[in-house]
Amino acid sequence: MANSLIPYSFVPGTKAMASEVNANFIALAQTVEDGKTFTTESIDDFRSEMEACLDESLGGKLETDLSNCKNITNCVLEIPQRFKLELNASAGTITLKEGSVIIVPNGFEADGTTPKFDYITLENDVTSILPTYTRSNGILFVQPDTNFLADYPSGQGFSGTTAPDTYQYMMWYDTANNLMKRSNDNGKTWLSGLSFPLGLVSSASTGGYTSINQIFHGFGYIGSSLWIDKGVRMLIPNYRNDDGTLKNQDFTTEKIYLTYFSSDYTRVNGKLVFLPSNIFNNIHIWAGPEYDSAKNIMVSGAEKHSMIILTEGGNTVENGVIKSINMPLTADLTTPLNVITSQSWSNSRAGAKSSASALNPAVVVTNYVNGTNWYRVWSDGWIEQGGRGGGSYSRTFLKAFKDTNYTLLVIPLSGDGSNDNCMVNSISTTGFTAWVESNNSGFWYACGY
Repeated sequence: MANSLIPYSFVPGTKAMASEVNANFIALAQTVEDGKTFTTESIDDFRSEMEACLDESLGGKLETDLSNCKNITNCVLEIPQRFKLELNASAGTITLKEGSVIIVPNGFEADGTTPKFDYITLENDVTSILPTYTRSNGILFVQPDTNFLADYPSGQGFSGTTAPDTYQYMMWYDTANNLMKRSNDNGKTWLSGLSFPLGLVSSASTGGYTSINQIFHGFGYIGSSLWIDKGVRMLIPNYRNDDGTLKNQDFTTEKIYLTYFSSDYTRVNGKLVFLPSNIFNNIHIWAGPEYDSAKNIMVSGAEKHSMIILTEGGNTVENGVIKSINMPLTADLTTPLNVITSQSWSNSRAGAKSSASALNPAVVVTNYVNGTNWYRVWSDGWIEQGGRGGGSYSRTFLKAFKDTNYTLLVIPLSGDGSNDNCMVNSISTTGFTAWVESNNSGFWYACGY
């Protein structure tokens, strides 16, 4: 039978010439060699194509920091990290590092109405004085022209158009003139040129500063004034695409947005929200809204809003004075998330009470972390939450359940394995009471609808 790979064919029982046999071997060797070359070139071409596809994918996905992801929404992508604070534990001082950028309110622009803010870069380290007082959550600030870094009590920070005179030591954001000021004589004289607060710190009468409790990156407050820095980038829910994937508004703040709360405004454990429009104050603490997962939009009553919930709870205003702000974190998937929605976190289906289906799987709608307390809410109404406690204690849930048919676990934490008894005394839709032996710490976890 003839073979196209070799030039000569032989009949059994006949003599073969050596030259013809050698020619067949040479032809086969050439065919094998050609095949090796073809295979190597094909592999190289395939590798080049794959590397090009990978480069294109990384450029389109990673460099945009999740902005083009259709499975995530209602999250902060970037927060400017303008300054660095260093706690010197042995010395009891705090240092604001060289190269830090601070925000100093400085009157108004030429139009006389637009607030002016100077972004000042420090050329040297600025180290605080050594405090000789015990204080929790003092307001840390810097006065760049004198390199003065210190803190005032959090209850003695004010904002508004009228100068306060309540305490000897006070900080005041003069909103009428857009200046940060301080006084050491009950408001008789005021020294201006201070930065916006840098964060909250604690100190002891012996030992100086003991902790940096909160840093005001991207967001901050004093008295009745709340602000968001320029350069904060976020994905704002904005309905859904035609294929059902999440549609987002990729928004970056181009200036400092300020909100001033009037004395008749109170919200306890409210939501920190941002609205890119000017229907309300842009940065606000609100009792509503709720996230409509089916439509991917925020809803408050009958109204739908293009907004982002920056943090779900831990934000309190009482009679116009800000008591606490739960600062947002970025959704870079390396830090605990405050609020985030995703269609890809879970493929599990809920039970008979669930609104989930194969086409609409249950997904995380919001989650919240504050110290040891946390919760996570799913789109079908399922709630998970937990925290820590010790001894005889009661807990009020951050998220109330519909009924008491939830699961509650209380687990004692004992260093030596003894004294590890615990007991749940009572439960309700809004919380429970429990007891852990010998006042040991314990973990608790609750889940249900």
